[in-house]
Amino acid sequence: MIPILAIATLILFAALWLLWSRQLTLRREAYIRTFDLPRGLFEQLRKRRPELGLKDCQLVAHGLRQFFLAHLKSGRKYVSMPSQVADDLWHEFILYTWNYQAFCGKAFGKFLHHTPAVALSSSGLDNAGLRRVWWHTCLEDNINPRKSTRLSLLFALDAKLGIPDGFRYAADCKALRERQGASGPDSLSTAPAFSAARQLMVQWTASGTREAVRGLAAMELTMEVAPEVPVEAGTAEAVVAVVAAAVDLAATLSNVSPREREY
Repeated sequence: MIPILAIATLILFAALWLLWSRQLTLRREAYIRTFDLPRGLFEQLRKRRPELGLKDCQLVAHGLRQFFLAHLKSGRKYVSMPSQVADDLWHEFILYTWNYQAFCGKAFGKFLHHTPAVALSSSGLDNAGLRRVWWHTCLEDNINPRKSTRLSLLFALDAKLGIPDGFRYAADCKALRERQGASGPDSLSTAPAFSAARQLMVQWTASGTREAVRGLAAMELTMEVAPEVPVEAGTAEAVVAVVAAAVDLAATLSNVSPREREY
């Protein structure tokens, strides 16, 4: 009898905890959607980006809210910022230290540290963070993240506002690869990640070890992302092409069959 009561008590406490956790998440979500940004924040953003109008700033703020919601809905896991202009606003927000600290306490229950805006790269952590943000921002914009035909606001923001140093993404990665494959390798040589990929290729293949093959294979798998994940236009394709060739070269140097990449 006692074990049954103990189990029933544990189940009851677990159910109550889940209910409390769900209600807490809903309250935090509502707060993120409705909180007021500090006065003067848009003016600070426009000092960085004088080409932005008031409506543009409001759009950027909406994108930043999407990012905060993605962090919350992912279970407060690591998230990567895909937009340069939203990152600028986030940085300005942090400079209002008391406001930002109070916001984080109510929105997440802990401080959300700033990380620079990134695109898909050889960093597994950053890529995982981007995938989380992509998934939740797509759901926020009523987009199927596995079969997207358009970008979520946060991923489209830099291109939409014409941010010179911003990131550009494509919802249809397959079509993008076909277009760039038809244009030849010269069109890819100016991609930002191309030189970095070549350096990694030289570094890994020179060692001539099984670890080199596995390292290259891991990077290849990282860049060959699933179709539902947006790829920065003109960057990932260059890396994939270089890494694919480097894997075979590393396999030759280390006398390891390329099939051993499938570990």
